[in-house]
Amino acid sequence: MRPRPHRVGPEQQVAGIAEQRLASVGARRVLLCGLAAIALGAASGALAPQLAVLLGSRLLEGLGFLLVMVSAPALLNRVVDVGAGDITMAVWSCVIPFGIALALVAGPIFDGWRAIWWASAAFAALLFVLASVIVPEVSPRTGPARAG
Repeated sequence: MRPRPHRVGPEQQVAGIAEQRLASVGARRVLLCGLAAIALGAASGALAPQLAVLLGSRLLEGLGFLLVMVSAPALLNRVVDVGAGDITMAVWSCVIPFGIALALVAGPIFDGWRAIWWASAAFAALLFVLASVIVPEVSPRTGPARAG
């Protein structure tokens, strides 16, 4: 029996294009733009006078979340030693479940939904400042050293 040829599906093609664009812009810059979008979206949501503005703020937060979720693994992959890549990605995979659990535990301590949005904006702004200071701009690793 002959092996089947490997076919690239549309989702893999889109991911490849996104990865190329990310590399051309810089993962650090994309991460910072994502954090800024989350902070701005959360703050505008906290101030939303009507539902349409609230929905728009959630759209902006979602875009920021997408930018962070795409850029952070790329940055981690570049700054972490090749031998520690598996454990690093395993820990990174816990981000969303941890965030959900944290929201469930911390949610009741806030007075209302606007306070939650303000806390989210402040946390994203803090992460933006920390990432601006701590996260280096790194180029992609290629070649034999990357093959691990």
